[in-house]
Amino acid sequence: MIIEEVHNDMRTAIEYGRTDIVKTILDAYVKNSSNESDIGKEKLLDEPLLDEGTFLSLAAKLNRTDIVRTLLAAGADPSVRNRNNQNSLELATSDQTKHSFVEELLRAIANSQLERVHQLVKAGVDVNTWDSEATRNTPLHWAACYADSHIVSYLIQQGADMNAVNSWGATPLHEGIDRGDMEVIGELLRGGPDLDIRATRGKHSGKNPLDMLHSRPQLASLLDNNNCHMSRQSEAVPMVNLKRHTRPARSISVDSYHINNKAEEMINNEKRQPVDTLSHSLTHASSLELTPKLEQVIESLVRTHISTPVRPLVTNPSLHLLWPQPQHILELPGSPFVPDHQLHISVIQTSTNIHEILNVWEVHRSRLLKLGLDVRVRDVQPSCGRPHSSQVQCVVNPDLFSHQHAYQIHISSDKVQISSDSVTSLHYAVCTFTQLLQLAHAQDSLDLVPVLIQDHPAMKHRGVLVDIAPM
Repeated sequence: MIIEEVHNDMRTAIEYGRTDIVKTILDAYVKNSSNESDIGKEKLLDEPLLDEGTFLSLAAKLNRTDIVRTLLAAGADPSVRNRNNQNSLELATSDQTKHSFVEELLRAIANSQLERVHQLVKAGVDVNTWDSEATRNTPLHWAACYADSHIVSYLIQQGADMNAVNSWGATPLHEGIDRGDMEVIGELLRGGPDLDIRATRGKHSGKNPLDMLHSRPQLASLLDNNNCHMSRQSEAVPMVNLKRHTRPARSISVDSYHINNKAEEMINNEKRQPVDTLSHSLTHASSLELTPKLEQVIESLVRTHISTPVRPLVTNPSLHLLWPQPQHILELPGSPFVPDHQLHISVIQTSTNIHEILNVWEVHRSRLLKLGLDVRVRDVQPSCGRPHSSQVQCVVNPDLFSHQHAYQIHISSDKVQISSDSVTSLHYAVCTFTQLLQLAHAQDSLDLVPVLIQDHPAMKHRGVLVDIAPM
């Protein structure tokens, strides 16, 4: 009976787009570390309990992108098929929801999680897709930068384009040589790449892989080991050609999988683990080419341990002016959120004292009034919430977050959802929300772009306010 209630709650939460409730249900399994809990969570995530298939399939079909990301982060298998032989990726219809599977593939590659990479490729994620239109890095570019040689080998076997170039004209081999991992470079060379391709801009501008190899004597032996025969074509500019190895054409259909012995052994031995349990550490800095704003995309990957998905590119300049800068900012598609002059707020009832929540809004009331916004608490909702509520929905629930004093602001076209783990983090969240309105007001507008902001303090004090006003 309890299991049936959990399934019903999960379905309802997905249908109403309640990511917070989905996360609460999943966290309830994680907190119980028994083997039964592990089995129960796997059953909850991967068994096709619904007509649509798994809960991930339902979320994908409804294009609940945030919930899809949450379920993928928890380890849900996207390759599970329903009675109509459809998996979750095939049920997704919006580009944003489909791209969340790409993001999960890149995260798994960066963590060298071969089993997870296999699941996503099996589900149909294209091994030659891009991380974004702006950068055009393929999964093989990511593997060359961050993964171990088994991931590189697997992607090549699945049809990854060895000669794909990103927005800077760099191939995966450019990135692998820049990283300097001998095993990774060896796998890339065995794939038979074109060594004459020259990067068009960035730090590799004008260089081909041979130029880079010759500039690093410690890597030159790799050419001999891989039977690379070179000759000079020009006296003025040394241009060396490799006698290229050809590989049979590969199909990248879902059914064509040929995993080498090492990869198969790793897949059989690797245990399922969620995003926040990592077995691989990165000891090198990223070599993906950067624009000034793109550094945030790989910031989380250059840590010794990666615990969060990579942060996407933030293009809206106002979002870079938030202080302190939130840990995670994800721009969303859709029309802007336009607040009413009477900004109605609904508070979802939890164990937190309602008056403490109201006090936080009262503290910020004067700043919002200066922007022409009259904050009014409209009602207190039950814990399940309502599908139709005020423009701003607020909840304080410590079970929603794994970090202390964490919060989330989800701005869509029609409303703002503010979630926090405590009254303190609600204050942080309202500060950020007010800053967004102030930045918009500075441009003679109060329209807010759709965005998902997640933040928690990395240290006890992230800023100091000095009052230099005369006594």
